[in-house]
Amino acid sequence: MSNPMLESHPLATLRSWEPVAKPTWYRDHTGTLRNTEKVSNVVFRDDNGEAIGSIGAKAGIVSNAAKCDLFESLEQRGVLSDLACGEFRGGARVWLRGKSKANSFELRPGHEITHNLMLIDGYDGGISLLPADWAGNLACENILATLKKQKSTQKIRHTGRVSERFAALVQQIHQSVTEFEQTKHALQHLTRQKAGFSDLREMLDKFFPLPVGEDTERKVVNVQETRNRIAHAYEHAPGAVPGSRYGLYQAATYWLTHERGRNGSRFEQNITGEGARLNRAFLSHLLN
Repeated sequence: MSNPMLESHPLATLRSWEPVAKPTWYRDHTGTLRNTEKVSNVVFRDDNGEAIGSIGAKAGIVSNAAKCDLFESLEQRGVLSDLACGEFRGGARVWLRGKSKANSFELRPGHEITHNLMLIDGYDGGISLLPADWAGNLACENILATLKKQKSTQKIRHTGRVSERFAALVQQIHQSVTEFEQTKHALQHLTRQKAGFSDLREMLDKFFPLPVGEDTERKVVNVQETRNRIAHAYEHAPGAVPGSRYGLYQAATYWLTHERGRNGSRFEQNITGEGARLNRAFLSHLLN
């Protein structure tokens, strides 16, 4: 398995360094030394001096300490437990995670579901400050989507007012905890719905139809491999539950969590990228 959540660290790791934005210097066509402070800044780690990204001159940064303070305050109030943190791309993107103390439950024997709340931030100009949440299945470490109201989670852009808007994240996190009941009922519903190989084929045909036409041989091979992997997971992956629509969802999320894409970017994709979109689409298809 390759879930990067296993590579998590205590929050003290993130507190040990801060991002620092500074202009870069260059010589213009006359040889005069100038800097970029009116246009952009380079972001450095203050612990090792490594450049990890660049941001606009007017962009704001929320410190690592402030993010840790937020999650630790929620832990002290009994909202979150098991706090952890980590980073991607050498610190260009960082994340914090806590488990909702109110929302863990046993979906079926051996399948304990946890509700994970996360905050992702980037210092490379490529991502906003983003709260996210997902359900985790401890039987297989799969990442499961959560059902949310359309605008219940809103990203925060790195403008000059980012610190003001950051304070409002507490309300978003509380709302995610409250809304998780919808996800719990949806997963319980899927466990009660019988399914077989015809339903598996229907799901695979919807999401991974075999290409037809000219110049498709390589595409057919790639798509067929994906179909085979999900079909194998349906019967044989850790936590497999063949015979139910929940089992179909387990197979799809096992492929997403452990096999799709590259190891180095898989987790990030499953939380903020195409993997997250596919996960929600699988869940919606099986519920409908």
